[in-house]
Amino acid sequence: MIKRYSSLGDTILDPFMGNGKTNLETSILGRNSIGIDIDPFSKMLARVKTTPLSNNEIQCAWEKL
Repeated sequence: MIKRYSSLGDTILDPFMGNGKTNLETSILGRNSIGIDIDPFSKMLARVKTTPLSNNEIQCAWEKL
C-alpha cells in the first residue's frame, strides 16, 4: 500500500506504530515516516529498527559476534 499510494519523498503517518514495521518499510521504499505510540517499549523497538548503521558499525558488531 505504501508503494502504491505514495511517492518517493512523501511522509507517511503511522498513528499506532507498534513495533515500527511501517516506519521501516517506508524507509526502505524512500519515504519519510512519523510514528506515534504511547507505549515506551514500542517506541524503543521502532527506533532500533529504523536507526541506520554505517558499514563500519555493522562490521565491528559482526566481528564481536
